[in-house]
Amino acid sequence: MRSIKKALAIFMALAVVISTITAFDITTASAKLKSIKVAKKVTVAVGQTKTVKVNVKTTGKTSKKFTVKASKKKIVKVTKKKGKIEIKGLKAGTVKLTIKSKANKKKKKTIKVTVKEAAVKDTDVKMTAKQVDSYIFTLTFSKAVNLSVSNLSAQIKKIKSGNYVHTVKIEDLSTTDNKVYTVVLSDNIYISDGCIIRFTVNGVNKKAIIQELETYFPDRERLSEKVYIVEDNQIIEKQWDIDDYTASNSYGKVKSVSGIPAGLKYNSEDGTINLKGTIGKTGVFTINFVIEDEKGTSNTLRIVFVAGNEYELTVYCPKKTVGIYQNGLYSYKSFVRAYISGGSGSYTVKAYDTVGIFDGDPVKDDDGIYDWDFNTDTIGTKTGIFTVEDDNIPNLKKNCNAVVETKKTILINGKITSATGKPIEGAKVCAEPKQYGENQIDNYSYSDNNGDYKIEVLEGTYDVYSNINNVYSYVYDKKITSNVTINFKLNLYTVELKSNDTKLDPKSFKYWDDEDIGRIGEGRFLYLKPGTYNVKSSGDVFPAMKYDATAQFTVKGDMTVLAKVNVKELKKIIVEEGDYYIEVTEDENIYCMFTPKQTGIYNISSTNSTGDPDVEVFDEDVNLMEEDFSYGDFNVDVTMQQGKTYYIIYNECEGTGNSITLHIGKN
Repeated sequence: MRSIKKALAIFMALAVVISTITAFDITTASAKLKSIKVAKKVTVAVGQTKTVKVNVKTTGKTSKKFTVKASKKKIVKVTKKKGKIEIKGLKAGTVKLTIKSKANKKKKKTIKVTVKEAAVKDTDVKMTAKQVDSYIFTLTFSKAVNLSVSNLSAQIKKIKSGNYVHTVKIEDLSTTDNKVYTVVLSDNIYISDGCIIRFTVNGVNKKAIIQELETYFPDRERLSEKVYIVEDNQIIEKQWDIDDYTASNSYGKVKSVSGIPAGLKYNSEDGTINLKGTIGKTGVFTINFVIEDEKGTSNTLRIVFVAGNEYELTVYCPKKTVGIYQNGLYSYKSFVRAYISGGSGSYTVKAYDTVGIFDGDPVKDDDGIYDWDFNTDTIGTKTGIFTVEDDNIPNLKKNCNAVVETKKTILINGKITSATGKPIEGAKVCAEPKQYGENQIDNYSYSDNNGDYKIEVLEGTYDVYSNINNVYSYVYDKKITSNVTINFKLNLYTVELKSNDTKLDPKSFKYWDDEDIGRIGEGRFLYLKPGTYNVKSSGDVFPAMKYDATAQFTVKGDMTVLAKVNVKELKKIIVEEGDYYIEVTEDENIYCMFTPKQTGIYNISSTNSTGDPDVEVFDEDVNLMEEDFSYGDFNVDVTMQQGKTYYIIYNECEGTGNSITLHIGKN
């Protein structure tokens, strides 16, 4: 019994000791954790990793271990290591990291982490976007890239603070160097001035390339000239709307003005240019207003006042600069214009053609301006002489010069081919000058059946492009100083259409229309993008047939399609020299086939018509030779060769049924 009591006493003593030791350790552990030191704020970029030290200060053998927890796991990835943490940015945004001591979880610190978008590296491809036309944009890259409709998208919004909820379909995408891409957007969503377009390119850099721009309808720099004939000391009060001389729907301002003569006062307010006052002397006074729109495009409004008085004639005859077409096209014909002020206001103007270019004397138009034609095919600057005599004041006359500068045009030629290298016929090719002036020439053409084209322009800087079926290929900012070859490859495939009716030669096919797209081409060859088409064509063809054709097909490459054709024979008359009574009971064509027995000039005419007949004359190769669509009877003379067949197509164009007496005879 005594031993039991002794053992119990020892056990109780040990329990007290253990209890005391445990209580002592908890108390001392709290006392030995002094502090947790860590940065309060950290900034890291997406994809970047930043190391942050975590300094847990303790005394003795107290644990320095800690835990870390992120408030948003999608923003950062945190890795804990001994005495530090690694923070990797995953997504732009802010997140709070909470660090707690394992020795005492009541002790904690927080770090505010800001994750920013990754900075663009020098090695990354950069992109800029520019609007060329309403639905045409260019994307220019710092390096060559492979861009396709699959990795390019376009969104639009009309309010800057709004959201991109509309995706614009990309109609076409093309490039000549893989650096500058032309993007044609569909009109499935209306694009107006002030919209915001966002282009997104994936698969080029690690991160998507995004470019935003505000839309507007761009306008090329141009010169507009207005000439006013005024009298001596006449009160001038003129006004012009500034916006008439800026890009469409764009506000403008007068950037600079020069040449205002004494006596005239100028101001620009409420969107107008105002000139008031009197000039007070004779002469030609030229004022230039340089107008700049919101996008920085500058246009020039040139105002010319021609001021004379009762004792003196003032004549303004602006220099005419034109291009002379070369390479077998045609020479340039234009006109010279003269503005006359002073005297009685009634004049006789005579031209002295010492240089051999003027056609007759000037003719006065309804505005009191004198015009006369000139025609030349030689290069150089020529000065023609003309005189102005007052009809009512004796000895009041003036000798004047008309200067014509003719420049040789520069040839742009090349070939238009499809995605598979086949020639494309009927593609439009245009050279648009960077600056429009008064003396522009026609600068577009269409490719022939070999895909070849040629354009002639004056020296300058141009955007040259080709397009067909809303598929474009551009060459931008091309400085043209000498003959140049520019080839275009359009992302199209060739579809050859054949007829299931042997009576209709496929060469006779006319325009084709798709039920969704509209007009997509003409003839036996169509040039189309990949897709599904449902097309139809109809018309009158030689020799004396009317047809309707339909076809359905899916384009994946070059292909041949058999069109379903219905053919109807039209009225056909074989005629010789003489008179024929022809009656039409429906609104359709009648084909007369004539084979002359001798070579010579033949007269084809109508008499006794009861309506308004029209006539066209074609040769056997279906080339139009003559036509007469004037009101009433027709009368044409045609040179024909013996033994060849000619088509005389008579059309009764009122749709009520009419008759004529057709005459065919050799002159």
